[in-house]
Amino acid sequence: MDSLQTIIMSMKLTLDEFSNVVGSLDKIVRDSRQLIKGASHQQLHQTIGVKPSLTYCIEGLQTLHDMHQSEYRLKSSLFTAFCHLTFKPNSDDLGALQQLLVDQPNIYKEEVDSIYNIVFPEDH
Repeated sequence: MDSLQTIIMSMKLTLDEFSNVVGSLDKIVRDSRQLIKGASHQQLHQTIGVKPSLTYCIEGLQTLHDMHQSEYRLKSSLFTAFCHLTFKPNSDDLGALQQLLVDQPNIYKEEVDSIYNIVFPEDH
C-alpha cells in the first residue's frame, strides 16, 4: 500500500509541475497581449525580413498554451477519476496511468517546431 501511495504522490507532483507550465504559458500570453495594447494595426502586422509579425507570434503562443492546457485538463481528469475509483486498481492500470502522466505531453513535436521555426527563423 505504501508503494501505491508513493506512486500516486509522484503522479500528483507531475501534474502540479505540468499545471505550472500551463500557468506560465498563460501568463506569457496575457503579458504579451498587454504589451501590444495601443499598438497600431500596421505595427501589429508589420514584418521585418523573415521575422513574423507580432500578431502571428502571439497567436503561436496562444496555440501552444491551448495545446498544453488541453493536455493538462485531460491528464488531470484521468488522475481525478482514477483517485475516485471505488474498486481496487490493479498494478497494470496504475502503471499505465503513471506512464501517461510522466510522458511528455501528447503534443506533436512537428507542430510545436513549426511554430518555433516561424517565430525564431534565425535559429535554424
